[in-house]
Amino acid sequence: MTLQKHRFAWLMPPLLSLLCACAGTNSDPEILPEAQALEPGTTLHYVRSNHDLTNPRDIYVHLVSPTELAVVKRQAPCTDAALVTATFDPETGEALTMTGGRLDRNGEQVAQAFLTFDPDTRMIEIRFGSPDGTEPQLAETAPPAPWRMYDFDLAEFALFGPAGMQGTEDFTFGLALAWPADDAPPFQILGDYNAEFSNSQLGDDGLAKWNMFKVTGDGIEEGDLWLDARSGHVVQAYFQRPNHPGYDDFSLRLVETMEGAPAWTTLLQSHWTTCPEESD
Repeated sequence: MTLQKHRFAWLMPPLLSLLCACAGTNSDPEILPEAQALEPGTTLHYVRSNHDLTNPRDIYVHLVSPTELAVVKRQAPCTDAALVTATFDPETGEALTMTGGRLDRNGEQVAQAFLTFDPDTRMIEIRFGSPDGTEPQLAETAPPAPWRMYDFDLAEFALFGPAGMQGTEDFTFGLALAWPADDAPPFQILGDYNAEFSNSQLGDDGLAKWNMFKVTGDGIEEGDLWLDARSGHVVQAYFQRPNHPGYDDFSLRLVETMEGAPAWTTLLQSHWTTCPEESD
């Protein structure tokens, strides 16, 4: 297992804003690194919070395969934790299935909600309790392609983020949102979002290390998105719209990278270790 700590992650928002190199523009291909996809087995550890760092949650994005992700969301060990899995179309980068559930004491998923996407009709259907044999409880036309699930904490970028020679090109994406609260519809289509390249932060090798984008769209106002220049995964994100109830806005920061499937297995199995029986 290889563990890479992002030691100054909590200071990165102001540092990135101050240090971004003006040389990184859409017409500067000489500073762009070769694209290098993250290896299956990699786990990206993020912290989601409000902009002021309150209400932190650990988000672990695990690359199961080039077309599969698994995401754990938790406040702390021995507390209720979500485990969400997803499969993707390798050509379009859009989710075909998503399964939401809880993490049990055996390190396995207790599935509760099942989302399916039909690329031909662009319909998203959600079922609760069972994936088959029942009419969907929720159904909506997907947002513009490639659509992303906002409450999946931008995990899709770990597989399909722009990188390499395409890493500084403007791009668009659609957002949907599951909102398990009484103050709004439980499943929302947020619409189309534009990501406009702003600048690049160069590494010691003179090549782009992070690419920064300004994101605009319904409810986000103007957000900031930093992507890894080689693989396209999220390094930092700051939006005005929260993606879960109980938040005022949205902040996501990468704090460490773990390599190897054993690290993921250990994470799942250790969550309830030494916890009292009544914790779950």
